[in-house]
Amino acid sequence: MPTYTGISSEAFRHPLDRQAEQALRNLPGFDLIARKFVEFIYERPQLVYLMGNTIQVGPRQYSTIYQMFRECLRDLDIYPEPTLFVSQNPQANSYALGQENPYIVINTGILDLLDEAEIRVVLAHELGHIKCGHTILIQ
Repeated sequence: MPTYTGISSEAFRHPLDRQAEQALRNLPGFDLIARKFVEFIYERPQLVYLMGNTIQVGPRQYSTIYQMFRECLRDLDIYPEPTLFVSQNPQANSYALGQENPYIVINTGILDLLDEAEIRVVLAHELGHIKCGHTILIQ
């Protein structure tokens, strides 16, 4: 996969995504309310849960997935590195949350179903949500 040093989310955002986000952000107080809502209702409680009930991916835990994740971070020029968790869950799902300290959760259901190239796509997809700032526009 090529590396896109300095890539902006504007390089791959759909015009309707850009338009919908702008409409929301034009609402007075939306950014503050959305950020605080996600932070206190989803992000913090979920992060505490994840630290106790999932595996944080790293060089010694799920090292192959961590290497793929690091390559996606490099290729999409994302810094700082979000935290990646693997959840023991048969449902094929993944998601990204967090503004100040973003993180990604990928369920074992996806790992069981997909090959390495497809897992890279899932990781890049979730990283795209972080890069585009979608993590406050959830729910």
